[in-house]
Amino acid sequence: MQGWPQSVVGYNRLPSLTTEQLLTSPCDILISAARETKIVSSLANDVKAQVMLELANGPTTDLADEILIKKGVHVLRVAFKRRRSYSQLL
Repeated sequence: MQGWPQSVVGYNRLPSLTTEQLLTSPCDILISAARETKIVSSLANDVKAQVMLELANGPTTDLADEILIKKGVHVLRVAFKRRRSYSQLL
């Protein structure tokens, strides 16, 4: 979108966070939509979200998924079909 900032870094003097700090920050819903296997078991132990919405292809490892489920995190996986106008909730 033309004229919109491409990043929030430095916006309104917000502090910078590492990826790990962001993914383990207290929140109700964590949306993982960037990369495969970004959330590993060591991060899963520290996730504080009640719900995790997975929009990437396999953003969590199998072990991380097990940890999240045992912790009571509701993991919702959404698979997007390429070149299609719909998504399927798994």
